[in-house]
Amino acid sequence: MNNEKDEIVFGAKRGGVTWLYRFESRADFEKTKAGAERLGQSLAQWLCKHPSDIPPTQRRFTFKDLEASTLKVQITQCDEFTRKCLERQVALYGYESVEQFIAKTALNILENLEEDTVLDPRTGEAIMTYSESGDYIGCNVDDDAPNPPPYQLGRMPIPRGAIVETCV
Repeated sequence: MNNEKDEIVFGAKRGGVTWLYRFESRADFEKTKAGAERLGQSLAQWLCKHPSDIPPTQRRFTFKDLEASTLKVQITQCDEFTRKCLERQVALYGYESVEQFIAKTALNILENLEEDTVLDPRTGEAIMTYSESGDYIGCNVDDDAPNPPPYQLGRMPIPRGAIVETCV
């Protein structure tokens, strides 16, 4: 696990349960760790995601903003094949124009991306995404854990070489 591209398994331990996450590379691990630190949290606190650990956030673009948005799109250049593909989507979904289709699609994508983005609670700046915070692979439960999670969450031993940090 000393190569930049090697995956890293990280365990965040809270209440006798070690929540295990896999990061595809050291770079992914370090990026998430830095993002957690910008939020004033350890990586373990971030991955445990106890409600009291998640700071309040800035306003996000949500589905409620879709209809209120005044986004207008103007196509200045488009090749014939791309236009043909866009026009068939316009016809299929019943939009009035390619421009309207692009605007509505962009707003839909924006809403989805905003939901996945971790924002700095002070500035509203994007720090990282929730989906880049490692892949949950299972948990290890101590025999004396006060509130063990259900078995459906995938219990497993802590892999050799895993980095484990306790939430405080």
